Amino acid sequence: MGAVRALETLSPRALGKVWGGTRLQELRGLPPPSPGLPVGETWEVSREAGAASRCPAGALDRLLPPGDLPYLVKHIDAGDALSVQVHPGGARGKTECWTVLEAREGAGVWLGLAPGADRAALERALGDGGRGVPGLLNFRPVRRGTFVFVPPGTVHAIGGGVLLTEVQHGPGPTYRIWDWGRPREGRPLHGKRALDALDFDPEANAPPRLAPVHGAFSGGWRTLAETGRFAVSALALKAGGRLAVPLPGRRFASVLLVGGEAVLTAGDASAELAYHQTVLVHKDVREVGFHCSRDSDFIVVS
Repeated sequence: MGAVRALETLSPRALGKVWGGTRLQELRGLPPPSPGLPVGETWEVSREAGAASRCPAGALDRLLPPGDLPYLVKHIDAGDALSVQVHPGGARGKTECWTVLEAREGAGVWLGLAPGADRAALERALGDGGRGVPGLLNFRPVRRGTFVFVPPGTVHAIGGGVLLTEVQHGPGPTYRIWDWGRPREGRPLHGKRALDALDFDPEANAPPRLAPVHGAFSGGWRTLAETGRFAVSALALKAGGRLAVPLPGRRFASVLLVGGEAVLTAGDASAELAYHQTVLVHKDVREVGFHCSRDSDFIVVS
């Protein structure tokens, strides 16, 4: 299997963000990566140059070709709301999805335009300083186990008080529409480019089409999303539980432990996981065994 073994425990890359919270630092024992900025993201599975995660053999950008790892996995800790933004479609566009790990009372996300909102209404709100922008968006309350799928062209923002795992196609362009009145230094708004990338079709923004799914960790194995570059599943096992999960082998898979303690096995290889650790699974592995010493929840990207 070359330099990368069957199961590799990964070391993430931490990024400071103006909107970051305290939970990732507390859970992972991480120092702030930038003076004055809390940890907003940990890039758990990444082969992006300058922000690649690492295994004992080295950084993933030097070990794996793009086709073996065509997705990026992050934990995001939103102490404050992230910018209202959109990802364009097309060859450079990206799809992303979120699985909520923690949410304070009343927390949520904004996803899609509210009924009746159009480009003219959004332009007027932005021209008036942006205070009316949230009223033009659909707000969705979330809780642990809420899964949200964000297609390209969909306006979205993660609200404050939410800790989640994000899986996305590579780090393609992100266009900020509005940033809650925060200083723009280093965080420009993208004006016309953002509005041009946004899908204003009422059918594409219809609340039923973008409705979150709750209960990802309600028990057993659950497939949450499948795209051309990744599939996302959730697994919940009780203490003492065992399960063998087949893998398609199209690319390297990732297993994130987001609650509990567990041991993974693949043939003769094994890896012990503590809460919030991540394991990379070689694409030649066709089955992973899960054994939990405590009630445990996993996110599996394959």
